[in-house]
Amino acid sequence: MNFDFDPGDAITNAYGERFFPSINGNLFEKSSAATVFGRYFKETFNRKDTLYIIGGSDSGLLPFYLADFYKTGRGGRKFIFLDFKAVFKEIDISGLPSWIECYPADFSMGLLSQTEVEYMASGRMALIKSLAMIDAKYQDVYGQFLAYLEGEYRKLMFAENVTSVTRSFVDAQLMNIHRNIKPIKLLRGKLKQRDVLMIGGGPSLDDSIDWIKANADKFIIFAAARTAPRMLKEGIKPDFLVSVDPHDLSFDNSKRMLEFEQDTILMNCHHINPKLLNQWALNSVYFGGSLPWGESEENSSSPGPTVIHSALHQAVFMGASNVYLTGVDLCFYNGQTHASGSAESEIGKLGVKHLTQVETYAGEMAETDQAFSSGVDSLAWLVKGYKTHSPDCSIYNLSQNAARVDGVEFKDKSTVPVDGLSSKHGLMDEMNDILTVDLKTMQSHQKKHLTLFQKKRLLLKEAIKLAEQGLKLTAKYSETTPDSNKLVKVKIKLDKKLGELGEMLYHYGIDYFRDVFRPVEDETQMTQDEISSTLEGYFKGMKASCTDFIARLDKSMIVLKNRIEEYRETSRPADLLPAWMNQFEIGRYRIWMHYHPNVELTTEDQAALDQAAQILQKNILHTNTKQAQLLKDRSLSPVELHGKAMGAFTKQDLDALKDIQTQLKKVPGYEGQQLACLVKGMIADLQEESEVAIEAYAAISFKPFKLLALKRQLHYAMLADQQDQVLIHFEHLCEFSIEYMLPYADYLTLLGQNEFAFAVMHAFIQKSPEHFSGLLKLAELALKVGKAAEALDALKQAEALQPNNPQVKQMIQLLTSN
Repeated sequence: MNFDFDPGDAITNAYGERFFPSINGNLFEKSSAATVFGRYFKETFNRKDTLYIIGGSDSGLLPFYLADFYKTGRGGRKFIFLDFKAVFKEIDISGLPSWIECYPADFSMGLLSQTEVEYMASGRMALIKSLAMIDAKYQDVYGQFLAYLEGEYRKLMFAENVTSVTRSFVDAQLMNIHRNIKPIKLLRGKLKQRDVLMIGGGPSLDDSIDWIKANADKFIIFAAARTAPRMLKEGIKPDFLVSVDPHDLSFDNSKRMLEFEQDTILMNCHHINPKLLNQWALNSVYFGGSLPWGESEENSSSPGPTVIHSALHQAVFMGASNVYLTGVDLCFYNGQTHASGSAESEIGKLGVKHLTQVETYAGEMAETDQAFSSGVDSLAWLVKGYKTHSPDCSIYNLSQNAARVDGVEFKDKSTVPVDGLSSKHGLMDEMNDILTVDLKTMQSHQKKHLTLFQKKRLLLKEAIKLAEQGLKLTAKYSETTPDSNKLVKVKIKLDKKLGELGEMLYHYGIDYFRDVFRPVEDETQMTQDEISSTLEGYFKGMKASCTDFIARLDKSMIVLKNRIEEYRETSRPADLLPAWMNQFEIGRYRIWMHYHPNVELTTEDQAALDQAAQILQKNILHTNTKQAQLLKDRSLSPVELHGKAMGAFTKQDLDALKDIQTQLKKVPGYEGQQLACLVKGMIADLQEESEVAIEAYAAISFKPFKLLALKRQLHYAMLADQQDQVLIHFEHLCEFSIEYMLPYADYLTLLGQNEFAFAVMHAFIQKSPEHFSGLLKLAELALKVGKAAEALDALKQAEALQPNNPQVKQMIQLLTSN
């Protein structure tokens, strides 16, 4: 985006306020900024203790309006304005309070995760559009600026979710303790002087598949676990299958990896989906920390947001000389979002919630989703770090249609030097030997962690008692008998007791803390009640988080105890089968067989193993997965398609609307039919086929879709100067929201129907008596119809709402002086 916008000359209105007509038109020409903002932002900033990121500053007037509006108490609110440098250059922002900050349009929003920790941690943030953005068309400067900011804001939120210690990740980590035995630090340097081929599930995989098959023996192959179905189909055996995600959808995507046999190694993050790890019969190696608290293992980390980021990080950690990426597009190409054969490829872009764009190596702009867009930035950041600590590693992408990443060069696969690469088989044998876990080691690992968890459980129980002690003190705490020293001492004691667990438990139970730990305007001015309330929230949160964590520890200890029994020489498949089935981990039968190779099987045991094998095969080949159904439901959801249609219409994206129109043929029922009418109208709108558009909009009766239809019908009626139709459409719009009574009154005034306009505004104020700009409009209309007393009453009501508003003062002075 071009950030060098020149707004031209500013002009001054009757209230001494300077504004740019190129930005705000004539919005402030006859009305003061306080009047305009009071109308449009009446309830926008109602939420206290919130960081508001505002796109645009409305000629620099909005920051000063908010500074004045909240000067007697901001309630923990903070405002960050992003606008073009040329706009801020024309105003003096030095006088703004510290809780209002102004930054240029190209400000890096990612910095907020470091500077606004309290707001980020509590999730109390919002992106707000200035009036310039609300009024802008997609092609306008502020329309393009809005699209850019929305993308940056989604990146910020996405990155915050990825990096936060969320409960599901910790839960999976605890359930994986029994199998996370061999850390990847054991393989550090093992890929020195070796070339790695890294396979993702992007569209370019289809173009590379033949080349991969022809050269598979030349490279150490890392493949995302979700590509397992394609690898099996093509007869390609990855050396490492990589998986990171803890959610069940990851299991659906990757479960066919369980079909790999012999030498393939599972390279997993510590929080891989437990059902994948628990049923993997071959060697595995984990990266990240095996424990969720702060005991350092000096193991390689797990960067995100995608599995490829983690996989690349491990390849560099292991010392790879060259890494070639294929199927790692981070964008969509030729209508494809993923390689053929995947659940996503069947749905395409209609399965993507938020679309944005990135530049490819071919120099073109390609669509992508939020995760991939964030992935482009984070991958560039990772590679930049490699230049410092792993300068001998070069990284290439084999597709010119992939998203361009700084530090990753495009390389045509036909130019990749493959002759002379040494055999990998001896190396893979060596690494498999390192990762092999014998039965004695496995049993020792289970017992060690069971003992550790039991000790942590006792510690957490003691922490709960301290939190309860703190709660008893806060219950007795008051301003007249402050006992803050005792409270603080209990908190210090609790923090010391928890030690390395403390921060993890805060994030683990973050929902318990969100409404308590809010930004404090001045810590030195906190009242005794505020101190007490904050500490009470801390103790409540820690008690609840410790209680939840104990419950999860108990579940993990059950798994450890089950594994201890399972690895005993006397364990029998016939006895274990019910538990495997109940836990949906039927594939454990293969692990049992691995560690009990010489057991003489009874008829019942053999039958149990045979049954387990049949069930596993059936489960693996089941294609109607949660992931597939979720994508299908999203692509056929009228709500999702309506949102996409609205976005495409705003962007005047005719092709996207036609894709949605095709998809709607598969959507049954009344909602689908009504949405099809709306999309038909939108397409006709963009193709300037007014008669078709009007007919399509007129056919819409479903209320959630009718608002836009009425607004477009109103537009066409105004163009045709069909006054009766305009009035009818306004009447219908007022049924949706009384806010439409204001433009309704304006239109009646244009027609010279001042009495009718006055009646409409009078009815509006009856329903919304504190609507500031509505009161001014009522006063103006009252004067036009000779109702001076009513005009003065309306102005007095407005003055009570905004005592210092210059426009109100001026109107009252004019009215009372006559």
